[in-house]
Amino acid sequence: MRRFFYSPYVWWFFVSLVFLQADARIGGGDSYGGGSRGSGGGYQSHGGGSGDGGALIELLYWILRICFRYPKVGIPLLLILAVVAYFYFRRNNHYEEYYSSYGTQAYRPVVVNRTRDYVGKIVEQDPNFSFPIFKDFIFSLYHTYHEYRGRNKLYALSAFFDPKYLGKNSNLKNVDGVVVGNCTIHRASLNLAADEMIIEVGFSANYTEISDSNQRTRYKLLETWKLKKSLKTLSKTPEDMSVNSCPNCGAPITETISGVCRSCNQSNQNGRFNWYVFSIVSAKEPLSEKTTSISHSLTSTNLVDYGTQLPTIRDPMVQNQIASQLSGDKDYDHLKTRAEKIFFELQKAWSEKKWDLARPFETDTLFQSHLFWIEDFKRNGQTNHIENPMITGLEPVSLFQDKFYMSFTFRVFASMVDYTVDQHGQIIRGNKKLPVSFSEYWTFVKGIKTNQKKAKTMDFHLCPSCGAQLKIEMSGQCEFCGTKVTLGQFDWVLSQIEQDEEFSL
Repeated sequence: MRRFFYSPYVWWFFVSLVFLQADARIGGGDSYGGGSRGSGGGYQSHGGGSGDGGALIELLYWILRICFRYPKVGIPLLLILAVVAYFYFRRNNHYEEYYSSYGTQAYRPVVVNRTRDYVGKIVEQDPNFSFPIFKDFIFSLYHTYHEYRGRNKLYALSAFFDPKYLGKNSNLKNVDGVVVGNCTIHRASLNLAADEMIIEVGFSANYTEISDSNQRTRYKLLETWKLKKSLKTLSKTPEDMSVNSCPNCGAPITETISGVCRSCNQSNQNGRFNWYVFSIVSAKEPLSEKTTSISHSLTSTNLVDYGTQLPTIRDPMVQNQIASQLSGDKDYDHLKTRAEKIFFELQKAWSEKKWDLARPFETDTLFQSHLFWIEDFKRNGQTNHIENPMITGLEPVSLFQDKFYMSFTFRVFASMVDYTVDQHGQIIRGNKKLPVSFSEYWTFVKGIKTNQKKAKTMDFHLCPSCGAQLKIEMSGQCEFCGTKVTLGQFDWVLSQIEQDEEFSL
């Protein structure tokens, strides 16, 4: 009996019942305001800190010792402590009632997502359309639009937006921490009179707006963009689909003035060469209190991973597709092994704040989004430590392919020790000893058919094009042979991480 109470596993079991620690992880981890985690901002908790937690842990230790020696005294004290801890937790975590049904099927709203149906309709008119390519493009355009909105640089995006959405905001100093939770295609239609395709894209996202007086407000928003593109123009190839270049000639976007490229003297108005945004409808709500502090809200959130309890959304045909489209178990086993390796490489790069180490394994847009959070920690003199990462499960969710890409989504169940320290080495969030469990949906893409290149080596740390030690520039190109390896043309790369509450097929 004495050994039982002195066992460290028993201590941590009781402690874990009292304290649910927050975490950050890649991209901000716990801070997506739409639910359990995501990549920035979130519902803040007020009061309490690591000092209070340490005191309660110490008190729990002594009460448990009393339970062993004097059970008639210790057990009532333990019950009292449990009640105190419960109300302490409720007082310092206002989101509990907000998520009262979270973790149940009742929480997830019934949403009819017809993105795949609409993708099929678009492909009928534009055989080059690839949803993974488009998604990477539209995520990048979304990030750039809101960041440029904060810097009063929207004029630089005149090739892709109607002029009415490029005006200045005199009361806005900056917009940062732009995070897209998900995007879906709500509608796709033809305007035969204008010979164009029109689509509606819905975003769930959040970002922080900073006013001239340095007031920071984190917003969650639902936004709908309407885009058009000429039916006479096929979609760009993976190498040419970029928000940083002229949709016609590929010149730097800085060459475009008032919608006209100075290099080719052409305009993309009404989607002549690429998708063109002509309508934006947005609804947003604040997630956190306004503050004059310059520190990012990422460092002060405390959320719980409720979404892990939600049932997995799965395409019922995924096992049949694995058998028919992945050439059986061998290719699937390779994908699964590579997914696991990428998971651990990203955790290492994130914790060491050396995000260049993750460059070979992510698409351009996802890499830049995660790089923001690394830089945000650096600016605030903080380090998010990840230790002992473990994958506890990989569930196959869906497989989809088009002309250029095959994409595969896993639901990743994992755990890790996750805590953040300030510049003095003091823990400001998380716990150095308690692991946290979570799940997310990770989507990997790989080039097929004409977008596939034969790899000289399958070694994880060698360039698949030339076989040299894998050193990738920020552009995604091998330093030795100049081949861009982040397009997924040689092997699977990570293209998206979605939270449990945001994911849909």
